[in-house]
Amino acid sequence: FLLENGCNLTSRDKFGNSALLYATQHMKHEDVFILIKFMKFNEIKEKEIFIDFCHICNKKQEIIALHILQSFPSIIYYKDSLSYNMTCLICACKNGLINIVKELINKNVYLNQTDNRKLTAFMYACMNSKNNECLQLLIDNNIDIIRSDETGKTPLMYTFIPTVENGGIKRAQKHFNLYTC
Repeated sequence: FLLENGCNLTSRDKFGNSALLYATQHMKHEDVFILIKFMKFNEIKEKEIFIDFCHICNKKQEIIALHILQSFPSIIYYKDSLSYNMTCLICACKNGLINIVKELINKNVYLNQTDNRKLTAFMYACMNSKNNECLQLLIDNNIDIIRSDETGKTPLMYTFIPTVENGGIKRAQKHFNLYTC
């Protein structure tokens, strides 16, 4: 009823949350999909959708993020101005959302795009100890595995950063040969 009567779908609270983000927390997926369809029908600015996409990725809600990506395919060209200029691929790799990464690769997204600290999606995937499938997928698609960030850290160095919390050393040892090829 509210949607049909012109409620503002793009307004945000003081924390940056939109109606879509609240819906993802309190509604069934099917109902969120209806909201996304309504947003597309009403030509909501894709920049607004992109911001929500990044938040939804951070909450690891892969099914909803994938639906957004399929409904608004041009968001792959945006960068998040609120958070280090991350791309869709960086958000997906950072959060281990392998199906989103596959979808983006199928859409021929530029794999070596960096954020404003010169970190690539591959570096973010290296920080995530549960991302071995994502790492392999990126390597199989010829991502630059030797590029360094603005401080000189390489992807291999990023595998060691989560050592205490997430078992980074074991993963780094497992993938060491991939990085040194």
